[in-house]
Order: sequence, then structure tokens, then C-alpha cells
Amino acid sequence: MLKNIKNLPRWINIIFFIIALYYNLSIVPSGREVKDFSDTHDYIQQSKLDFFSSEFFFPDSDKFAERPFTVPLFYKLCNANPKVILAAQKVIHSIASFLLVASLLLFVRKRALQYTLILMVYILMSWWNILGWSNLMLSESLSMSLFFIWISSLLWLLKRKDKLSIIFHVFCVILFSFTRDSWPYFLLIIYVMLGISSFKYAKALRWRFLGMVLVTVLIFFIQQQSANIGHRYRLPILNNIVVKILPSEEYTKWFVEEGMPLSEELKLNFSNSTDENRKIYSLYHDSTYQELFNWVDTKGKNAYMKFLLTHPRFSLLLDENQEEFDRIFAFNLNYYTVHIQGYSRLALNILPFFKTWHLFVLVILMVACFIRSRRFIFLIPLVFTVACYFNAFLLYNADALEVERHLFITQIFMEVIGLFSLFLYFDSDFFAAKMDIVKSRIRRNN
Repeated sequence: MLKNIKNLPRWINIIFFIIALYYNLSIVPSGREVKDFSDTHDYIQQSKLDFFSSEFFFPDSDKFAERPFTVPLFYKLCNANPKVILAAQKVIHSIASFLLVASLLLFVRKRALQYTLILMVYILMSWWNILGWSNLMLSESLSMSLFFIWISSLLWLLKRKDKLSIIFHVFCVILFSFTRDSWPYFLLIIYVMLGISSFKYAKALRWRFLGMVLVTVLIFFIQQQSANIGHRYRLPILNNIVVKILPSEEYTKWFVEEGMPLSEELKLNFSNSTDENRKIYSLYHDSTYQELFNWVDTKGKNAYMKFLLTHPRFSLLLDENQEEFDRIFAFNLNYYTVHIQGYSRLALNILPFFKTWHLFVLVILMVACFIRSRRFIFLIPLVFTVACYFNAFLLYNADALEVERHLFITQIFMEVIGLFSLFLYFDSDFFAAKMDIVKSRIRRNN
């Protein structure tokens, strides 16, 4: 009987998983899953390549825009069938919800908090800002689900000491990394911070994180090579030049001095084209700019990296106005996810939970809890927060088009960090000690 009571949160998690899976699969396809996005065509075409050929993992094609391999692999496993892909995305989303809850429960001891945590995480995962993407054949849904599964595997790695946890974590890192080209940067900074802090505060974990730094560095260079072969940097750099560089005479002059050709032609045809996405899209296939394309392929990436390093006001977004800066925290992008459906309506009016200053306060509380207890888990929200904002600045500078679509993960990550921090705090000895002081004062006053 006692054993069953002890396992009750796990059973509740299973019940919530089944209910969520049922409602997720009940969501009606939007009708936009194939026809509205060129990305979908690219993933389908790459998925048709032979899995056992290097071309699948390092594609170089003039028939589609090359992508990292995880999403095309997922499409291949689903036989590129839209109905199967959408259903599979919802299943993986549901599994990610279950694993995220299971991993967070490992660090929350109080039973009432465990029940509340289960409810709050499933509410978060029902948010249309997350769930709505599973209704589209784009990389966002799978990337997010693998993001949540990666967090779960990391928490398991912190808690468990068995080889299975390490193997599962490495497997998750590989699949997650190759959903988008930006994730290896994010993972590298995560493991470097964890590695440095573990050498001082969690020596039992230091070799695990050192190993993960090495794994991530290897993945980073493989993905860089894949991106170079597939010319995957060409479009983002072109977008940045047209949208961010051309409006500034100073910035344009800097790139011309770095060898960028056809600057006058670009100014004539694309100046002030920030909102004319279709006009910019036409640039990608315009053979009259072949000299520019060649420069971007050979020197453009390094030139743009040099520009970011030598122009900190630009790279730190100090030139952006508040309206532009707010795009970092974009959510509920109905242009993509269309109208909200099903049980997601319940979360519509209560999410998002956290703003930036909420996160700042919670991270300070986590540091205070760490100072008191020296439990390494209290450093995780700080590491996640630094990585979250690093990722936001990285993505904002990476591509000037569809900024909100690239950055909606920021607010979602903030929600995960905020919830985890909140429950860690209420479960901590630090909070218990504060409550004892308050109770003592109340008793004295009475």
C-alpha cells in the first residue's frame, strides 16, 4: 500500500500522458501542412535520398535547400506521408511531456508540489504556442520535442550514475543537434558552463561533462562541415546583408571593403526591403547575383562573423528599438499555427507565466539556495538562463527574416526554467527555513 502511494505521482504522470496523447491526436490538420511552406518541400526531397549514402547527411543539391539530417530522417521513417508525420509529431510531443515531468519529479520531494508540478507542466505543453507547431510539417515541432527530451535526459544524467543514462543522453544530443544548425552553439555553451562549475562544485560529474564537451565539439565541427557542403549559410547571410546591412551606409562600406561585390545593384533593387520578403526570396535564384553568391560561399560567413566581433553595438542589439527587441520574446504566432484548437484553449489566458524580471528573481533565489545547500541542481537554472539569452542573441543575429519564428523558443525556454526554479525553491530547505522564521514570528505575536 505504502509503495503504491509512493509511486502515485508516476501513475498520475502516466494517466496525464494518455489523456494528453488522446487530445493531441484529436487535433484536426490545418490544411497548410504541405502547400504553404517551401521548407516542407526541402525536408521531403531530402528524406527521399538514400539513408546509407553520404548525400543524405551531407547533401549538396540544386533541387532543394539542404537541411541537417534529423527532420529528413524523421520524414523518411514516416514514409514522407503528411498524415503519418503529423500524427508522429503529436506522439513525440506527448512523450516529451511525459519525460519532462518524470525528470523534474526526480528533484522535487514534497508530494503536494509533485502533483502541482505535473499539472503545470502539462498545461504548459498544451499551450498552442508549443502544440500548434505539431500541426505543421516544419522543423519546429520535432526540434522542440527533442529539446524537452534533451532537458529530461540531462536531468537524468545529473541524478543517475548508470551507463544507460549517459548513452541515452548522448543519443538525445545527437538527434537534437541535427534538427537545426544553431543548436550545437547552444549545447556547447551549456556543457562548457556545466563542466567548469562541476570541477569545483560537483566533482563526481566533472568527467561526464568533460566528455559531453568533447562530444559536442565533435558534433559542432561535423555540423559546420555539413552546412558548408550544403551552402546552408548562404541564405541567412544574404538576408542579413539585405535587411540589416544595406540600410546603413557605414555597414555597407565595411562589407564592400571586405570584398562584397554588387553592392550598388543590391542597394538599387533591395534597399528598404525589410518587409518585402517575397522580393528578397527572389534574390536566392537570381543568376545575375552569382558573383555575390560565390563571395558569400567562400568569404561571406567569415566576413559576417568578423563584423559581429568588431561591431558590438550591432551584435549586442544596442541599435535595435524596443519593438524590434521584443521580437525575442515572441509567442502565439498564429500566422503559422493558425487558429487554436482543442484543449489548448484552456491555457490561452494563463500563459506565458514568466517575464524576464521574474526569471531574474528566481535565478537569484536559486543561487541563494545553492549557497546554503551546495546542491548542484540549484545551478542548473542559472546555466539554462545564460544559455537561453545567448541563444536569443545568436538567433537574432543569425537571420534577419522570420525573426519571431526563429525566436519563439525563447519564451518557451523561460517557462521551463521558471517552473523548474519555482518548484525547486518551494521544495528547498532554504524556503522551509524562511517559513519556520515566519511561523515563529506569528506565534510570538499571538
